[in-house]
Amino acid sequence: MQVIRHKYLISCIAFFSVMALLILLRLTVNAASGVTVDLLAKTDPVKPGETITVQVTVSNFPNLTRFGPIEVYYDDTSVSYIGMNRGADMPSTFMIENSASTGVIALTGIDETVENQIVANQTAPTADASGNPLDPPDDPSMYQTDRVVLCELQFEVLESAKGEARFWISNVAGFRNSALEQVSATIGSLASVPVDVEVSSDASLSSLSINGATLDPAFSPFVFAYKASVARNVTDIVVMASPYNISSQIYISGQSGLEIGVNEIKITVLAQDMITSAEYIIEVTRMASYVPPGATITSSEGKMYSFAELPEGLSLPSDFYQGAILLDGVEVPAFQMPGLKDVLLYLQDGEGPAGLYVYSPETGTIFYFDANNAFFRSSQLLTVIGLPDNVSPPDGFVAGEVSFRDKKVSGFISVDGRANILYMKDDSGKAGFYYVDSNNNDVYPYSASEKINSPLFQMLFLVFLFLSIAEAAMIVIIFRLRRRKPRSQPPNLRRV
Repeated sequence: MQVIRHKYLISCIAFFSVMALLILLRLTVNAASGVTVDLLAKTDPVKPGETITVQVTVSNFPNLTRFGPIEVYYDDTSVSYIGMNRGADMPSTFMIENSASTGVIALTGIDETVENQIVANQTAPTADASGNPLDPPDDPSMYQTDRVVLCELQFEVLESAKGEARFWISNVAGFRNSALEQVSATIGSLASVPVDVEVSSDASLSSLSINGATLDPAFSPFVFAYKASVARNVTDIVVMASPYNISSQIYISGQSGLEIGVNEIKITVLAQDMITSAEYIIEVTRMASYVPPGATITSSEGKMYSFAELPEGLSLPSDFYQGAILLDGVEVPAFQMPGLKDVLLYLQDGEGPAGLYVYSPETGTIFYFDANNAFFRSSQLLTVIGLPDNVSPPDGFVAGEVSFRDKKVSGFISVDGRANILYMKDDSGKAGFYYVDSNNNDVYPYSASEKINSPLFQMLFLVFLFLSIAEAAMIVIIFRLRRRKPRSQPPNLRRV
């Protein structure tokens, strides 16, 4: 009886031992069949400008031949991505690629050399020539139960970093082993690195300027008072200022609604520590005159004119308005009309009285604006001038007074009084005759064909018309006479 009980006890012990071994083996297989992906980084505090290294690791390496994508996210307001290095323990044939976009890095890896070897091993002989079994080829992939670093990611700490720089994983996929089986992967720990931000007390500027004006003296971070001047027609200016420390804040006041005289522009810089501040002052003088001091202009012929002060109640042609143009970087007053390329300038020619002159920005020509003899045609200004000695009026025209656009100017009238022409020059100085179209209230270049209303032409036209009618009548008479002529009879034919 005791022998039976002893054998039963031994059998139970053996049974439970086998079961325990099987459970241990299953746990071992399950542990080896899955991996956990973690991010590791040193927790020492870093400063802006320094580098953070984040390791992408797996808890073990169960004969992996490929993985990915693994998506690693980071705070792009705290760090910027620099690049990647392959882990030191990874096989040299395991290629890892990274694809970076805003705030995320996608990692993929593959060991094509190992996968090709595994495929080749599948066709290896299983027995020798004598039929003796051969050992299967060794698995060429790496197997490791300890943690393995897949790769290392480098990041640079930004000036805008505050508190800490955080890194985390949002997706892991595509893990496969040498048996061409999918390997389960789970997301593990994230990485967080404290950032030691040095609060700056620098409240200086690195640059300061005014659009369209020059600072006096030239800008220096350590000079806090400046002067500048602008033309009378400038009421608002654009102040451009940059802090030396990008975390500083800038406040500008007084740049709008400038009055004639001295205006104070204030630029206040508040340092990153929100305590230290500096103040830059610019005294901007808005000139009482529209004309910059000493402003001149030289025509295309080399003649120099001076800009004169604009008088009160200056009479301008209709549709003109006061504006400004730039000459050699200096803004000067000019009178413009929509659609007209030329402008009027108030200039002084030597010691003579000041007046309005026509200036062509395209050709550089300048000539006196004669309001009584000036006409505008589309985008062109035409001025009536006297006839040069070497130019004669067209045949059939005599000198006379021409009424056009409520003005009476010297021109030429056809002998029958039906046509009027003017001798005019454009802004380039080119002169010629222009036909006056009273119906359309316009002028256009005159040509000889405009002489159709002259008596000589009318007489010639009537003569040719009479000859044409007579010739047509003769043709009709001849045609009718031919139709009335009797036809000749054919000779009688006799049959034989």
